[in-house]
Amino acid sequence: MTQGEKVSRTRQLATLTRMTLAPGAEDFASLTFHDLRHTAASLAVANGATVKAVQLMLGHESAKLTLDTYAGLFESDLDSLGATMSDAFDASAAHYVLTDPGPSVSETIRSDEPNPA
Repeated sequence: MTQGEKVSRTRQLATLTRMTLAPGAEDFASLTFHDLRHTAASLAVANGATVKAVQLMLGHESAKLTLDTYAGLFESDLDSLGATMSDAFDASAAHYVLTDPGPSVSETIRSDEPNPA
């Protein structure tokens, strides 16, 4: 999309900045289409969308633009990543419990064989 097309699209959307709301929806009187874009991005991130997926969904030129705008939404990923990695480590460690560790290091060094070092 060229810069001129972006400007044209922005101007078209600017004419539609206010929505006609049903009675009883006064809390949303200032809701704009741009607000809906942010809401869509927030919901996508909250449901596990990647930066690349959000970028494509919103039509951003780069993932950098998406991250510059929505980086704060991805911060909770660190907590879930840590928990996931801990769970994976615990699950894999359970498969490697030694039942017969063999000779200890000190027994190996004290053997009659020459030291390989």
